[in-house]
Amino acid sequence: MKKEHHLIGRVVKSVLGHFSNSDLSQFVEVKAGNDLQWIRINGSIVGGIVGMLLYGFLQGVYEPYVLPIIRSWIG
Repeated sequence: MKKEHHLIGRVVKSVLGHFSNSDLSQFVEVKAGNDLQWIRINGSIVGGIVGMLLYGFLQGVYEPYVLPIIRSWIG
């Protein structure tokens, strides 16, 4: 496999080079579409949770406790 590593790149480039943009897009979507969909779903869930935690921190800790201290230092 290591001896023929350079040939793998050539073969892949040759095969994928014959695809049009739309054919390549469809090929990737067919091969990885389900995985990409789960990545999107997980990203939305994680983003929502992080957003809620950040909002809770800002409302519950930062504004009532930290912000008054900072304002007292400023003047």
